[in-house]
Amino acid sequence: AMLCGALGKTTSPGGVDSSSVRRFLRVVAQGVALTRWSGFSAQELANAFSTLGSWDAVPPLLMRKTLAKLQKHRDMFGPQECCVVILAATKGGAPRELVRPVLQAAVEDAAKKQLRGYNSVDLFNLMWSLGARGAADAAGEMYKDADMILAARGFIAQVV
Repeated sequence: AMLCGALGKTTSPGGVDSSSVRRFLRVVAQGVALTRWSGFSAQELANAFSTLGSWDAVPPLLMRKTLAKLQKHRDMFGPQECCVVILAATKGGAPRELVRPVLQAAVEDAAKKQLRGYNSVDLFNLMWSLGARGAADAAGEMYKDADMILAARGFIAQVV
């Protein structure tokens, strides 16, 4: 996880050594998918997932397993880790049906806690994910769901 983060910060996807880094990250992604993030703390998971996403190295299986882990074990993730995973999944083009439940749970949790424990970056990540998911849904299907509308409304009102 630490090596992924260091590589992600010191090289860029279009840089000189990018093909070697991309190959390495894909191997990491395959290993992580097989082990289901075993041995990773929530912060390590979030940082590694974000780096893999920045390099477009998240295979669909890993995307599904990561979001399922976040949904099933929500209590092991702090606001920062949760928001980083949701942002990486949203930017990575994860299917709406995978992102929607964790995004809704995150905005409901943030609103319920009156944003306590959430810093400005966390709030930005959630707001960006809400906006991007809404824009990605050409027919606005995500917002036809009354529960999501209420969750987003309460969260946005507190952020603003």
